Amino acid sequence: MSGIFGYIGSQNAVPIIVEGLKRLEYRGHDSVGIGVLSNGELIVRKKIGRYKLLEEEFQKNPVEGTLGIGHTRWASHGKPTIENAHPQVAADVALVHNGIIENYQDLRRKLAAQGRTFTSETDTEVLAHLVDSHIGEGLQNAMFDTIKEVEGTFSLCVISGRDVDKLVAVRKENPLVIGLGEGEFYVASDVTAFPEEIKNIVFLEDGEIAVISKEAIKFFTFEQEEIQKSVEPRVWTPMMAEKGGYRFFLLKELYEQPRAVRQTVGRLISPDSEKIDFEDLGSLEEKLSSIQKIVIAGSGTSNHTALISKLILQELCDLPVEVVYGSEYRYQQFIEGRGTLFIAISQSGETSDVLISAKKARLAEATTIGVTNSSSNSLVRETDGALITHAGPEISVPATKSFTAMCSIMYCFGIYLGGIRGTLRPEEVLAGINEVRSIPGKIEEILNQEDDLEYLSRQFFDQENFLILGRGPNYPTALESAMKMKEITYIHAEGLPAGEVKYGPITLIQNDIPVVVFASQEKLYDNILLDIDEIGARDARLIVIEKKGRNPLGRKIDHLIEIPKTIDLLTPILSVVPMQLFTYHLALKRRCEIDHPKNIAKSVTV
Repeated sequence: MSGIFGYIGSQNAVPIIVEGLKRLEYRGHDSVGIGVLSNGELIVRKKIGRYKLLEEEFQKNPVEGTLGIGHTRWASHGKPTIENAHPQVAADVALVHNGIIENYQDLRRKLAAQGRTFTSETDTEVLAHLVDSHIGEGLQNAMFDTIKEVEGTFSLCVISGRDVDKLVAVRKENPLVIGLGEGEFYVASDVTAFPEEIKNIVFLEDGEIAVISKEAIKFFTFEQEEIQKSVEPRVWTPMMAEKGGYRFFLLKELYEQPRAVRQTVGRLISPDSEKIDFEDLGSLEEKLSSIQKIVIAGSGTSNHTALISKLILQELCDLPVEVVYGSEYRYQQFIEGRGTLFIAISQSGETSDVLISAKKARLAEATTIGVTNSSSNSLVRETDGALITHAGPEISVPATKSFTAMCSIMYCFGIYLGGIRGTLRPEEVLAGINEVRSIPGKIEEILNQEDDLEYLSRQFFDQENFLILGRGPNYPTALESAMKMKEITYIHAEGLPAGEVKYGPITLIQNDIPVVVFASQEKLYDNILLDIDEIGARDARLIVIEKKGRNPLGRKIDHLIEIPKTIDLLTPILSVVPMQLFTYHLALKRRCEIDHPKNIAKSVTV
């Protein structure tokens, strides 16, 4: 999550943009940058770190201009360096960008063949070069031509020294809002960035372009049809604006899961789609090819990710894997050393127990890898290598998209490790890549069932106990689903291995107790059907999550939830999504605090 700000008017743009970036800093502060047109000349200054450094730079070396753009970056494509900071520039075109350009590699190769050179690792620089390649038609037409070639999600602000009276803003799936002033206009990622005096705003919708001059603003569709937009009073609070129209961050982030998985996985697949490439692990390949054991540490949802990862790595890499709680492992006397790969999982990269465990493993000379959602946190600094998901910041305390993104990247890591260790044949690597690439679309299919899951929640919102059962990779899914239910509904929910129910918990199964059973994998499927029979015979209210087209007919099932087919190791990613939606609607009906449940924090740093 990064922040965009733009200004065109009669005032000096620099202090206005700096102040806007200050208000947007919560969106990321790996780096900041400003581009200003001063007497027709494009001047760009960028800094690594917070907006204050840029403010000090302009105080020492003032620049004046009435048209400019700025960006505060949360690094998701390329490391936080000056070269990767925005604005990205091609000739005298400057551009700031939020989002992901999915076909940037193809575009980069095309532009390079035309003789263009690139100085950054970002997909954004490709956009700047595309605009510059069309700029002879003017900035407005250059943007129309550019977006025809681009695939992905983006919000953009663009200026050019060859069209000095225009600021162009573009939106596709990333928010942009325009503030209307007296003879001046503002553009930002959300309304919180605007000065107090801005009372009227216009929200860009997906597939829209705003062409702004000092005198007027025109709106177009991507098909170049001019449209009229309604002006709204500025009544949104900062939190409401950032939610993008969703009632809660949890729901917004739940619906961001297809994009989060797509962005995470897409960056790892080679251009020919025949291998997984973790560039940051290149120096570790020799060590990884000879490891003898894996230990994975995590806490909370990250521990459930670790349990799923254990099954992935055991099957794909033919290695013994142990899963530990960070809160326990940090106190162990014996810490595995040479020959061991220690994987530390933490969405924030700041979880204290996991960090300390990783430090101890590294001191014992284990090879250490961090799995996290940011390239600039303590876990990345404390480990030998990192697997970075690209889910974007997760604001709601209960984890949703970070879980599915971390499961996705661990599956990709299993393919990668199996490839370099020789436990997977090339055709098996390719089959795994094709399957994981299909997951975002399948998540979208499940999200389309929200109305059905909301209806189901009406029948269970008054319950105070749930049992949630799974086998194999869906036992951790049961644990994660039970945790979500406890976190946001305050219902007592127990996640259990389905095969263990008969050893005691079966005494709890009686009339009307709700029991969720994950039956979405192939292995142990006959055993799961026996579990369903056993539970159904005791008159529980049975909810079964099953693959499409495989309805276990003739069994006592009260509610069937269908998910798309996939391989067993990827079923947790799909199986958890209907439970997230179901739990969200339970919490709504129970009037619970959804984004900030009592007593828990997003990141446990103490």
